[in-house]
Amino acid sequence: MDKEKLLEKFDNYCKSLSSEDKVAVMYHCDADGFASALITARALYKIAQIDLHSTFFFHYGSDKIFSKKIAQYRDDGVNKYIIVDLNIDEYPDKIKEIESFADVLIIDHHKEYRDLNSEKTTFLKAKYFSELDSSRYPAAKFTYDLFSRHADLTKDDWIACIGILGDMGYKTWEDFFNKTIERSELTLEELFVLEELVSTTTIIAVDHLKDLFAEFYNEKNPKKLLNSIFMKNIDTLKNEINYWFGKFGENAKYYPEISLYIYEVKPKYPIKSYLADKLSRMYPDKAIILIQDDKKDVIKFSARRQDFKIKMNDYLEEVVKDIENSNAGGHIPAAAGQIPRASLEKFKENAVRVMRESKSIANSN
Repeated sequence: MDKEKLLEKFDNYCKSLSSEDKVAVMYHCDADGFASALITARALYKIAQIDLHSTFFFHYGSDKIFSKKIAQYRDDGVNKYIIVDLNIDEYPDKIKEIESFADVLIIDHHKEYRDLNSEKTTFLKAKYFSELDSSRYPAAKFTYDLFSRHADLTKDDWIACIGILGDMGYKTWEDFFNKTIERSELTLEELFVLEELVSTTTIIAVDHLKDLFAEFYNEKNPKKLLNSIFMKNIDTLKNEINYWFGKFGENAKYYPEISLYIYEVKPKYPIKSYLADKLSRMYPDKAIILIQDDKKDVIKFSARRQDFKIKMNDYLEEVVKDIENSNAGGHIPAAAGQIPRASLEKFKENAVRVMRESKSIANSN
């Protein structure tokens, strides 16, 4: 399906929205996903007066929770289901379940696994609309651009900036930031703080994410959010990240011939993505695998390489290919996944082996 037909499909979805609809919105539990869902919430109200209190917003936590939500929303009479910033095309069976009771809209910028477009589903990937690599077109900006076709979101540009910062996209969208700063009188530093506020809450106070979402949704002056009660968590998170950042040089295993770091941590909070981002800013031309041990049955990991010379999403998929009950995926510069605890050593061995192969391929190009 070409771009114009997809836009027509999206336009028809928006035109079908009504204040009588019951809408469920599912989003990725990070700054980009949060901002994408927030823009969606603002757009739903402006397009069809669908307010926050009549809409079901929840962040994706696990397949098990996802299945429970599907059953719950069917029983609640949901007839519109919107998914943002999630590569949900890995789970086509789940979408078929939702299609049995709701019209589906999916807005995403991750790698495409399959086209889910159907009579009941409008499936939009950033790659369909931009020549930018999808990792450089954060879901919040993509969502903002799409819904701006049907609602005046000019004063919501700062929300898109939060998502862009969460996915390390400032350099790509610097002009957009300059316009936002000029219009809103927010400084770049304040936008970074708001992104920290969201990211911190998703990491160490996720049970309060719904409260933060409502606070952001209702606030017309974003500067006032700098006084949010959740700001107190930022220093707590910074201290935890700085501790493990400081241990990197001492504890990370480095393989110089393939420019690969493997770093295992046992933090108080699930900081792997945030810490991996910080490390990759210092070592943009190195691959970094950060393994987080939460003392659970599964081990989670994040991987980064910011120079795009190795596709970290494809790389991790290859690493876990022969590990049962595992998963991996994401973007070229940033990917993640999980494995059973018993497979940790095999995972590390595979990571080195596959990187040697990937490095050889990259060097030959």
